Amino acid sequence: MENSVELKAVRAENISFINKLEPNSTIQLGFSFKHNLHYPAPNIARAEMSVVAEDKSDPEKFRFTATEIGVFSCPPDMSRETIHVETFRELFPFIRALCVTVTSAAGVPPVMIPQISIKEENVCRIDFRPPKMGDDGQNGE
Repeated sequence: MENSVELKAVRAENISFINKLEPNSTIQLGFSFKHNLHYPAPNIARAEMSVVAEDKSDPEKFRFTATEIGVFSCPPDMSRETIHVETFRELFPFIRALCVTVTSAAGVPPVMIPQISIKEENVCRIDFRPPKMGDDGQNGE
């Protein structure tokens, strides 16, 4: 049995790049990330990773945002926290490369997202289960 997640598909869902900098400008970049999982079927995880890289003093002058989606197969006995960390590790290089490619193609020095890592104990898990509806359409709980 496989002991790790396996990336089945990846795609860029959203890319936005604002570059209104004057020539020879210097900026200080700030970064933020989001990584969320959904489980549409048994042993399948859909990961959504978003990144924002922007000028800390004026995000309207320089801002890169992207969202990538990854679909993974997962072992049935793997914890959701472990799946979260492993899907992050698998998807992060794709969004990092996307940021470098887009910014360098736009004629600015390539923006390199700093390497980051997450740990299972830092994963915030929320299990959402919609309320069951009765035959009359009312909340059955």
